[in-house]
Amino acid sequence: MAYIIEVKNSNENFITWSEKDYISAKLKELIIDSNILIVPVENFREIKEPVFPQRTEELFKYLQTELPEQVKVEIAIEDDEYQELALYHDLVDIGNFIVTIIALPFLVSILANYVTMKSFDKKGDDIKLTLTTVEGDISRTIIYEGKATDFIASSEEIKKLCLGEPNTLKLSENILDPVKTEKIVAKKK
Repeated sequence: MAYIIEVKNSNENFITWSEKDYISAKLKELIIDSNILIVPVENFREIKEPVFPQRTEELFKYLQTELPEQVKVEIAIEDDEYQELALYHDLVDIGNFIVTIIALPFLVSILANYVTMKSFDKKGDDIKLTLTTVEGDISRTIIYEGKATDFIASSEEIKKLCLGEPNTLKLSENILDPVKTEKIVAKKK
């Protein structure tokens, strides 16, 4: 089974998310001071309010306990506006993250551990997650969709892609389009 990793330039960062109209001044400060931000899905189908994938609150607490003390994680919603969206199908949406380059290695490793802990890999589940890395004024989004076991096995290569470093994924397709989107379909090694 192949998995897909999509890499593209992005305009999203901690500032753009802190300026959403549903973010309070207090939360804005926390967002700007964070290294990892879990962001909602906006305008999902007919739902106007921002929503998070099922298990986001659990993952947020897990990150808080597993990350080093100096790495700050925040969630881009007020507590009383938090809503989860449960979709029942074979794809487990882990979430959407904005992350500094410094915190990226911690996040990817902890997400790989989380996927293992939740046994998504044992059940043969497909997972999806989106990582937007921020380094100064430059943001890159990496979307992973595929088997949980492939994410765990390729987490080091995903870190390299996020950092813009050369990687050793065995590529079956590598397509660039004019808007700097790169799709990589990699086969299990």
